[in-house]
Amino acid sequence: MEVPLSLQTLFGQFWPLLLGLAVIGLLARGGAQKRRAAQARHNAQEAAKRGLQYAEPEAPARSSDGSVVDETTHRYSGQTHGVDWVLEARMLAQQDIIGDRHHGEGQRSFTRWTAPAAGTSAAGGGALLLMNLQGSAQGAVPDPGAPGSGLMAALVDKAAGLALQTYARMAYGSARAQDLVWGQAPGQVHHLPLPPGEFATCFRAFGSRPELLQRVGPNARDWLQRAHRWEVALLWDAHGLTLRWPSARINPDQVAACAEFGAVLLSLMKDPEATTAGEDTP
Repeated sequence: MEVPLSLQTLFGQFWPLLLGLAVIGLLARGGAQKRRAAQARHNAQEAAKRGLQYAEPEAPARSSDGSVVDETTHRYSGQTHGVDWVLEARMLAQQDIIGDRHHGEGQRSFTRWTAPAAGTSAAGGGALLLMNLQGSAQGAVPDPGAPGSGLMAALVDKAAGLALQTYARMAYGSARAQDLVWGQAPGQVHHLPLPPGEFATCFRAFGSRPELLQRVGPNARDWLQRAHRWEVALLWDAHGLTLRWPSARINPDQVAACAEFGAVLLSLMKDPEATTAGEDTP
């Protein structure tokens, strides 16, 4: 098939530009791979200095439109104050993973710190979630009265359950969320009223057993309140105690700070009389 003269002329005018864009794209992709490799080496070296272990990050996924989306998952592990922990952080491409600043934060960026040995089995089992409230969501403490009845109450309860499941999947992943069943029956997760005060306006509690919430005493609540502006949230179940932040904390110093925060929180949950003098939040 013969190409019309007008198209030949158009290609003749723009083919250098198209070729140049293709070359730039290849160079940019190669440069990004080199930067990720360099940052991985940097993180491994800095982690080793702090007695932490850093796993080689997974390769970025390829999105459905064919472009590469850098959703690199970084994993650390270590021990802080006798607490064994693992941390995974996923970030978007535009976040700076060496410096302390976070750019381009979104729902697909997160940090999850988990102490696997600190599950609820020793406390009788069950699950507890503490949801961090920000902005206009703060302040309105729900009525702790008995649930209503009728069709409208059933619809509201179902909507609340779906919302909680969605939140849990986004915050902690499908594997952890699948064990959370919303409802009022024994073993099911439902809203748990918090003691009156500032903490009750900044967090919502959901759990299968009120006894688990009682383990988060005044000192533990104060410790979490200090980190409220950093949007820390909590899930405590049979798989361990997990703290989540909605940004990727990749720098080894930030990782160490998250581990310190989690270890202190665990000590406060085990010993309500413990203090946090001199400690700081990440």
